Amino acid sequence: MPRKVHTKSRNGCVECKRRHIKCDETQPKCIECTSSQRRCVFKPTIFVNRRQTVSNTPSAPSNASSPDLEPSLIATQADPSPSVNMLHMELFQFLCIENASFWRDYIGDNDFSISIVIEHALKSPYLMNELLAFAALHLCLVRPAQQKFYHFHATQLQTHAISQFNSEVIGLSAEKCVPMFLFSSFLGTHMLCQTLRFRESDSGTFLDSFVQYAQLHRGVRKVVGQTWDHLKQSPLGMSMKAHAHTLGSDATSPLYPAYAKLLEAIKKAKLGHAITGIYQRTIECLPDSMSVDNRSVHHLSLSDIVAWPVLVPEEYLDFLMNRRPEALIILAHYAVSLYRRRDLWIFGDGGKFLIDTITKSLGPDWECWLLFPNTVLAEEVI
Repeated sequence: MPRKVHTKSRNGCVECKRRHIKCDETQPKCIECTSSQRRCVFKPTIFVNRRQTVSNTPSAPSNASSPDLEPSLIATQADPSPSVNMLHMELFQFLCIENASFWRDYIGDNDFSISIVIEHALKSPYLMNELLAFAALHLCLVRPAQQKFYHFHATQLQTHAISQFNSEVIGLSAEKCVPMFLFSSFLGTHMLCQTLRFRESDSGTFLDSFVQYAQLHRGVRKVVGQTWDHLKQSPLGMSMKAHAHTLGSDATSPLYPAYAKLLEAIKKAKLGHAITGIYQRTIECLPDSMSVDNRSVHHLSLSDIVAWPVLVPEEYLDFLMNRRPEALIILAHYAVSLYRRRDLWIFGDGGKFLIDTITKSLGPDWECWLLFPNTVLAEEVI
């Protein structure tokens, strides 16, 4: 019997090519890999900086730390780099013009100039790729009719950015500190938006995705934190002081009353000294982004909100994975900050979804523990 002819798929996933079967090229996971429960990875589209060519040659071993990145996001050997195309120009234009107010909100500095970011991005291809990926992700929401198209390119550009970043962590220097800081900021925001706005309807899958996002962001933060002394002396030093807590500061603010009440309830539950301590440190990360009254919710710092999953103890993420009720309740309290800034395209209805999902999952036995988040939802304050 003649052997069945294999029709090649130019843009198919790595797994389908390995198995010599035709891929339908559905992003982020093709139908064949979904049905056979295999890990689906696509090769990235590459943005080329003509003034600086990125080598794919493996670098020599180094003692520098490397972030603990999600394996499915790490690029495989890439195809030859295509020339910059009109899509890249469209994304670049959208990034610079349509997102100007977002940049100021994120950095928290009215004097912050987008030109500073672009200046570093033109010298750091991994940063440029992430910025273009970020713009593509935004366009997914702005142009829903073309969501699949822009989401495909957001995923591909980000994947390649992460691959390039991994090669850059070898030999950290003062020159690299600013673009690496900017990269970690936008990568973390991108991943949080991806988790919240492009979520699975199944609550269990969503929580797993949230933990994976937090682990990815933490990995990048470990690398960037090594350059904080250089960052303080950089042109962005004043802006970056607002982010000091995201890079390892131990300072804490007085607990917002609702969170003090939550901590007291956890202590009364007598979960053991170690577990209670982990929950206490997790709750103490909340005040910077949450200790505001309802009249000033628009002043909630975007950077502080994004930083929280990075600051929490790693053990807390394990508790979330195991669906411990107290861990879920703390997450619902964090979701209040997401809900109060639902005017931002990054968060949208993600905060409400989290609170509603956790409330339904835990049931009436935990209703009193979730009184504050659900009260905020009922008041519809913004």
